[in-house]
Amino acid sequence: MQRLFVLSFYMNTMKKITLTDVYCVLWLVWMLTLPAYSQCTTGDPVSSVAFTPNYTGDAETIDLFSASNGKYHKLNVVAGRFYTFYAYKTSNVEQGYQDYITITDDQGFYLAAGNSPLVFKNFNYTGEARVYYHTNEACQTNNINKTVYVMSSLQECDYQRCFV
Repeated sequence: MQRLFVLSFYMNTMKKITLTDVYCVLWLVWMLTLPAYSQCTTGDPVSSVAFTPNYTGDAETIDLFSASNGKYHKLNVVAGRFYTFYAYKTSNVEQGYQDYITITDDQGFYLAAGNSPLVFKNFNYTGEARVYYHTNEACQTNNINKTVYVMSSLQECDYQRCFV
């Protein structure tokens, strides 16, 4: 009799699993597998002057700078443009050096982040942006000299050239 009561109680308290429950669990698992990017916004400006791209779609050198990353460039951006940023080891571009790049507006509000090359699809911000360079998404720094390029146009850029 006691076993029957336990079995009856267990069956009555079991929740029916619905399709909504399954979707919620799948959504949670999916969210946990997405990459989490840091917002590395520490560092000093490389220059006090903001760089303005010429929007030809060609790669333009923003700067050659030495010392550690953990620095940032000021860049004038226009809404409705695509910007692709490349950060390379200065002494050997073929070897490459892909920094972690974070872009904010002039007030420090996050706009984009990711590894170089980073494509920034700027749909609604016009003004001065800050482009920060770090070794990785943990915001670490190093002392490798680097060259930073930007390509900008109305369409997304490929590795060599944008199509204006």
